[in-house]
Amino acid sequence: MDSLDKKIIQELIKDGRVPFQRIAENHGVSTQTITRRYEEMKKNGTIASFSIKLNLQKIGYCGAAHILIKIKPNVSSYQTVKELKKTRNIIVATRSIGTHEAYAILVFKTITNLYEDILRIKELPDVMTTDVSFGVPGFQVFPPELDQSKILDNTN
Repeated sequence: MDSLDKKIIQELIKDGRVPFQRIAENHGVSTQTITRRYEEMKKNGTIASFSIKLNLQKIGYCGAAHILIKIKPNVSSYQTVKELKKTRNIIVATRSIGTHEAYAILVFKTITNLYEDILRIKELPDVMTTDVSFGVPGFQVFPPELDQSKILDNTN
């Protein structure tokens, strides 16, 4: 990855719909060069995908809960995470390292929904304990805004 690839990525991070012609004009190269570089980065996996951001409040959610999950001893977290991904309103579920073996983000419309969904998680067979923290309104936009340009600063 060279500086032009990084510039293309930075432009796409700002606006994933920016025309390749504008990127080319901004960096003094041809549109074909930008198109070719973009396609190469897609093909080699540097650019994995493009996605949309949802305003969770606009679709009825009022908050997001972060859940740290301890799993019973001698049990793999893989199956628990697989089950978490099937749980209503879980938008992120992953294995983790540290004092908890799994992490999840759950969005909720009411405190009652939050309570019911946490109970469902606690009832999973391998879950030992859960630690929950949440913010209201929580995420307004998901995925949250990330400063991905900082990632590029640390690449060679």
